[in-house]
Amino acid sequence: FYGAGGDLDFTVHFNDSVSGGTGSKLPLSIGENSAVASYLSSTAKSITYRYTINGSDSGAVSVGTAIDDTSSAITDGAGYDAEMELNVGATGVTVVRAPQITSTAVGGSAAYGTKITFTAALTCAEPLSGAIQFKANGTNLGSPVSVSSNTASYETAETTLVVGDASITAEFVPSGSNIHFSRLTSSAYMVTIREKALTISGVAAVHRSYDGTAVVALTGGTLVGVEAVDSGSVGFSLGQGVIASQKAENGKSVSTSITLTGPKASNYSLTQPTGITVNISKATLSLQNAIVCDRSYDGTTAATVSSVTFNGIVSGETLESGVDYTVSGVFNSANVGNNIPVTVSVELTDTEKVKNYTLS
Repeated sequence: FYGAGGDLDFTVHFNDSVSGGTGSKLPLSIGENSAVASYLSSTAKSITYRYTINGSDSGAVSVGTAIDDTSSAITDGAGYDAEMELNVGATGVTVVRAPQITSTAVGGSAAYGTKITFTAALTCAEPLSGAIQFKANGTNLGSPVSVSSNTASYETAETTLVVGDASITAEFVPSGSNIHFSRLTSSAYMVTIREKALTISGVAAVHRSYDGTAVVALTGGTLVGVEAVDSGSVGFSLGQGVIASQKAENGKSVSTSITLTGPKASNYSLTQPTGITVNISKATLSLQNAIVCDRSYDGTTAATVSSVTFNGIVSGETLESGVDYTVSGVFNSANVGNNIPVTVSVELTDTEKVKNYTLS
């Protein structure tokens, strides 16, 4: 048995001395394909031809029926054409092609967390013995697998291959006699490992009062779908939820941007939760201060309030008197006096801004 890269040398012996033929060829059959051995060297009564096995060759080797000396004649001592016919046929040599890999990864792709079976097949009409070492990106996948019926298979664990492209090779190391190669390595079989999709349950938004922003706090959460061996190596960061508007309303939809964390997080993707809602209640205002205008006696208790100050207004917002609220004042007494107590009454209107507030 010979493998790719090996040399097959054939020596043709003549009854008489010959010359020439340095460009002659020796036709061969390897399996169902034709090949040609080229002139290597000669003696007075022999010519040696060599064929170097390539990676696509496979099968029994036979010698053709005649030397092809069309481009370089072989002549005897008298200058006549030498006899080119041969009666050799089968040589007893078999060429073994490197293993061919297939897998259970459909289309050469599988999600992380999927067991994948790789099968390496040797093309040979005769049974071969030995073992095949499977490798991923040059690193051994487990121990060598014994060849049976010229095939060997290896099944990965769910997390053996991580997300990305993996180059799988199979190295056949033969055993037994009549083996003229030390090992045969397959061409690379590429497999793509995709992220495993996770979901997260139990996430809720924290209800709050109006604060002028569109973000809300999130709480809870349990990842669903993490491989058991990765438990403790994949976590998540809730971040903040986002609502479409800052308005004070109940049952507002919340969108999330939860991210995965941890050393094994790159092997997973996260499907964001849906159906999360939050209640945004009105912010509570209180009257902090009021400025009342002094006036002369008119026999009434009516007071003019020039301005009021509120506690609880969201930073950056203001309320406009006469637009967002109305204010009135009443003196405790209609008599002339100083520092007369005033009762101030404020009523909020129904502007869009004021709908986010309530007055205590």
